[in-house]
Amino acid sequence: MANSTYLTDVDECPADSPLGCPHIIKDAKNFHLDPNTNNLHLADLVATVLYYKAPATKKALKAFLDLEKDFRFHRRESVPGKLDFSILRIGKTVQVDTPSIRVAHSPTQLPRDNC
Repeated sequence: MANSTYLTDVDECPADSPLGCPHIIKDAKNFHLDPNTNNLHLADLVATVLYYKAPATKKALKAFLDLEKDFRFHRRESVPGKLDFSILRIGKTVQVDTPSIRVAHSPTQLPRDNC
């Protein structure tokens, strides 16, 4: 059964795939208000950012999901108050950096083990 928190029309990240697999969050701006967000993982957040911030042909999202190659993505924001950020994936280890925050995660299901 699909979680109402996720988009259901993204073939690369099915809403009904198991927890730990990447999903696209429906309301990316207000997801923190959704009571169903207790089970979000870093893979969900990264896939969502790539889906909305780099939507042209879904190329970045597809590259993130391809475990055969390492993945690097950097976005430089030109709007004051918005943070630049980088996403790095080597194998199944994902690292997200902003000027003040670094998050690293070694997920067990990124992205295609049982997804």
